Amino acid sequence: MRYLLTALLLVPALVLAQELHTFRNGEVADADKLNESLQYILNNASGGCSATQQDNSVLIECADGTSGVIAGAGTVVIYPDGDIVGEAPDPVTLPTGDFVWQDANGVTITAYGDRVYNSIPLTDSAGRRARMFIDDDAQALFIIPLQIDRYYTEPDCSGTELILYPFFSDKDIFMVSDAFYVLASENISGSVMIQSRRLTKIFDGESWQVPDCVNETRVYNNLTFRQKIQYQPPEEWVNAVYPLSIVQLP
Repeated sequence: MRYLLTALLLVPALVLAQELHTFRNGEVADADKLNESLQYILNNASGGCSATQQDNSVLIECADGTSGVIAGAGTVVIYPDGDIVGEAPDPVTLPTGDFVWQDANGVTITAYGDRVYNSIPLTDSAGRRARMFIDDDAQALFIIPLQIDRYYTEPDCSGTELILYPFFSDKDIFMVSDAFYVLASENISGSVMIQSRRLTKIFDGESWQVPDCVNETRVYNNLTFRQKIQYQPPEEWVNAVYPLSIVQLP
């Protein structure tokens, strides 16, 4: 008996497919029966079989009078056909470079940053920061250093000048007595006695104003101070020519 079963399993599907099975809507189609039905259709194609969609099922009818229904698993949706009319446009090549601010002479001033009111952010090659004021009335440009508190170890803003860190970083550019500065990298930590302080120059829209020195003795514990180092702005900043424009590099 075991050898007989083995022999039957090896019989090609072409021989076993002797009838067309009928499936009902909602019935789970048996894979073997479905394969036999499809094989039957192929074997009897010369006799003339047709497949017609009925709702979400397929009706199969053959010339020998047999028929069957293959139930769909879900709703069949037929979409209307469409086609492209016309030729594709020629390819367009756009620049992919960085955006920068350039002056009237086409000199790159800085990487692009949004203009806020009348100024744009400036960044040098080392990442140090300031802003450039754009005076449209006077058609002029000039650098605006950041505002920064300066602390002194003696009254009347004398003695050692210190700057509180990290409220300002070593990337911030500021101005003292008409010169530009950045912070030194060495920290001065521990308890420090400060006896006076002053803000950096403040631009009021027309000129630079120097705030008064404030005498105030105070001990700072567990804070970090740094000293300043003079800084030379890039020539592109100093010699920038009005007006500025946004340019994308190639």
